[in-house]
Amino acid sequence: MRTRSTGARRVANWLLSNPLLVLALIGVVLFINWAVGTRHQPHEVRAVFTEAVNLYPGLDVRVDGLDAGKIKKVEYSGGHAIVHLWIDDGYWPLHRGTTAALRFGTTIGNGTRRIDLDPGPSSAPALPENGIITNKDTVEATEFDQVFNTLNGRTRKALQGMLRGTGTTFGPRARQLSAGVRQTAPGLHAVAGLATDLAGDEYALKALVANGARVTRTLAARKPQIADLMSVASGTFRAFAANTRGITASLDRFPGTLRTARSTLARLDTSVAGLNGLMGDLRPGAAELRPRRRRRTHPGAAADRRPERAARPLQQHRRRTAARHRPPHRSAQRQPGHQREAD
Repeated sequence: MRTRSTGARRVANWLLSNPLLVLALIGVVLFINWAVGTRHQPHEVRAVFTEAVNLYPGLDVRVDGLDAGKIKKVEYSGGHAIVHLWIDDGYWPLHRGTTAALRFGTTIGNGTRRIDLDPGPSSAPALPENGIITNKDTVEATEFDQVFNTLNGRTRKALQGMLRGTGTTFGPRARQLSAGVRQTAPGLHAVAGLATDLAGDEYALKALVANGARVTRTLAARKPQIADLMSVASGTFRAFAANTRGITASLDRFPGTLRTARSTLARLDTSVAGLNGLMGDLRPGAAELRPRRRRRTHPGAAADRRPERAARPLQQHRRRTAARHRPPHRSAQRQPGHQREAD
């Protein structure tokens, strides 16, 4: 027992006195594990990229976020980068239609990369060993220098013009914009309340969705009629747009037309008063024309009297009208002078 405890103490003391050697041993173990891990994928496929920045052997190949293999090597040929991928048994075979996307390895830097595979449909033919994922099925990551290169002189000038235009547009309307921003919180609160109500009444939400789907299907079934309706509406609006000047001129003349109609109706009102008088004068004659019992008189005499009786009201009305509009007689005007001569 004493010998074992003494040996353990010696090992512990040696490890504590040589920490760098311990770290080196740990690094060697990790390297061996990595090297063995990158050489145990039994299947290989190639992916063609336009460029392969910061790609090197040993980086991860993933499918749906899970490790599916490693990068074996990177070659350049014909202006393209050909990346050899080792794939595990669990994700083999890959089918035609598989896409490969070059992604950043971490979210805090761009020094490392990985390749994400999106397998094709299982009904498609399988890719053979050392098959190729063509360039049209690969996607490169957007590098930061590419973003900066887009800000060339023309783009910067356009961006400056946009910012100046934004200042010109919103500068004089700062109060309205501020009021709109202040109303954003109540608006979002109202939207949250609506969402809460919809979530609280599941049956009403289902009914809303079902009715919306029914309306959509109905509109889709009547697409030709809706298209015809929209075409007619478009033609109507085009006709209005083409005749804008004529419509404006008609609206400008409309008040004058109303004034003319008003004066005409006013004159008609005075004419109606005269017509009322005429009707009053014709009333006695109309009463005479009513059928009566036959009197025991000669038929010819009765026939001669009827026209005379019917004409009397008309004659009376004419006399009255003439008397109203007749000027005073000259003899009546000269009568005072004759009296002076007589005196």
